[in-house]
Amino acid sequence: MPDKTLTINHAGGGSETYTINRDKFEGIRNMTVDGATVSVDHTPADNLRNLLVDAENVTIDRAQGGEIRTLFIDGVEVTIDRTGEVIVEGFLTLFPNAAAAYSLQRLNGHQALINARRGSDNVEVDVYPDSSANREVSASSPITVTSGSSTATTFGEFLTEGGSHNAFVTTWYDQAGSNDASQSLDDAQPKIAEAGSLIVDANGNPWIDFQNSAGGAIGLDLASNIRETNGASSIFASIKFDGIFTGTTTYQNPLSLYKTQRWMVGSVQGPVGYKDIVLSDASGTVTDFRYVRFPCTLTNHNILSSIYDGSSTTSGGKPDIQFDENSVSRVGTDGSSHFGIPTTGNNSIGYNTQSSSQGCNAKIQEIIIYDSDQSANRDAIEANINGRYSIY
Repeated sequence: MPDKTLTINHAGGGSETYTINRDKFEGIRNMTVDGATVSVDHTPADNLRNLLVDAENVTIDRAQGGEIRTLFIDGVEVTIDRTGEVIVEGFLTLFPNAAAAYSLQRLNGHQALINARRGSDNVEVDVYPDSSANREVSASSPITVTSGSSTATTFGEFLTEGGSHNAFVTTWYDQAGSNDASQSLDDAQPKIAEAGSLIVDANGNPWIDFQNSAGGAIGLDLASNIRETNGASSIFASIKFDGIFTGTTTYQNPLSLYKTQRWMVGSVQGPVGYKDIVLSDASGTVTDFRYVRFPCTLTNHNILSSIYDGSSTTSGGKPDIQFDENSVSRVGTDGSSHFGIPTTGNNSIGYNTQSSSQGCNAKIQEIIIYDSDQSANRDAIEANINGRYSIY
């Protein structure tokens, strides 16, 4: 069967020529677009369609189970929901092998993002990503009741069912595995909604609000250790501190991870920890910590990242942890005292579970943890997070 040629002439001059090979041999269709060949294999075996675009393979899975079509574009998965929704697989597909990943946006897969408790009657629901481009927690997010009774079908309905309710996070689900961050004590659960509305940032993206006063114990506990032995680690967080405490030894502990890293924020009046992020436990030695002195910007919305390659040391022999604030490298200083290091099984977000204190007055949207050196991906990871939250 002869080829067919389609030529499109542009009004302003020039043209494009498309050549379609109508030969049915082996189920292949070839289309040439300005000299580039696009091949479509329409052989029905295994319900797949293979599309070759300049030798880059796009595979379309046409299996009839459910309403989903899956495309693999150079190994990156794109899912098409045939009910009308197009889902581009997220962060954890682009940057795989995270040890744990907590976010109020979908990073991968289709699971619930959080479990939330309604403050007025303690009804609990799993909250799923909405259908917006961000695929995040919102008023339109579908819900599933996990404890108690509710007729609501969306998170917004749940928050306004019979009144305007506060809601608290009982579990922040790990999207990279099963190391969920949870809190069973009602009074120690961080807040996700107030008076019927989600707590959001300046761009309308949701926060989890760790509303601690000095020495508070609002926070979430991880189910298990990230690492069992010290080694490389990389942490990325979208976070904003609402205030820096004033007591000389009143610190905030946004992240405490056994054999991995511990972040500490000093007080206004403190000695070595003055308005700093303190990074410790990279080597498991109590005095091996460094601190990063900021120009008083912790109360801004920031993307903070800290990476340790597992072996590099400073001139003073401390683990050489590289720290970024909004993709700008911050110089660290070796510490001379110590803040202690987490013991096994004591891993937390928002406070120090080991002492049930050092709670943060902070809002957090996302924390991604790797038990590996992600220096090569650092710029791309930070750009991805910023692209979703528009922080800097």
